[in-house]
Amino acid sequence: MKERQLQNISGIGVITYWAVALFWDMLIYCFTLGLAVALVLILKADSFYIEDNLSGFVLIVLLYGWANIPCLYCLNCFFTKGSTAYLVTLCINVFLVTVTIISLFIMLLYRDISTARVLYDWCKYIFLIFPQYALGQGLIDMTANTYAYKLIIRYNDVKYESPFSADILGWKLLALAIEGFIFFILNICLDALKSPKLSIPSRDNSSQEDEDVKREKERILSGSANDLLIVSDLSKVYRRNGKDFMAVNHISFGVPEGK
Repeated sequence: MKERQLQNISGIGVITYWAVALFWDMLIYCFTLGLAVALVLILKADSFYIEDNLSGFVLIVLLYGWANIPCLYCLNCFFTKGSTAYLVTLCINVFLVTVTIISLFIMLLYRDISTARVLYDWCKYIFLIFPQYALGQGLIDMTANTYAYKLIIRYNDVKYESPFSADILGWKLLALAIEGFIFFILNICLDALKSPKLSIPSRDNSSQEDEDVKREKERILSGSANDLLIVSDLSKVYRRNGKDFMAVNHISFGVPEGK
């Protein structure tokens, strides 16, 4: 939080700050994804390796990072301690993926009941608003498609269904791609609401200065000061959101020898 405030004061805009943060986090995430892909290639797990499964695996995990990282940014806005935010967001991730997938599985077990079947058909799309569900269910559907193909091909001449079809990964990939933009914009809005409103003072506000500040300024500007260090009429202006923000407003002071 303090680091964010320093960036804000120095003139870094909200959009620029979070865009760079997301880019950096995605680079680290892609490194982790690369390790996962290397493990899949070494083990040659059919569920994530044969046909188009590898590209499907890479794409859904990549889009999960794109959607979930901005989502975590939004959640972190409500915490002041990083350790608390990490623990809570971890619990939320585990809770969401577990509850949504188990709920759908239970509905699927009772699909012979019309109410459960209708509820299942609705929830499998409603739950897509959670990136955790989209990733978990997508990997499950891709695995089920692979094993169904390996089982049925023994008895019938069937064509392998692409993992990018709508029923397997299609809708989930689309949902994750859209959610990334939505959560990123939402995070920017939350940050803008929480950021302190910095006023832009006038360059000539000597009437608001304290008496001791006035006397020190007059002493320095008069040229009579014999201090070791003299700062005369120093100003510092940052550009913030296309406007000037004066961080230092014509300050003058002297530092005598030995101070």
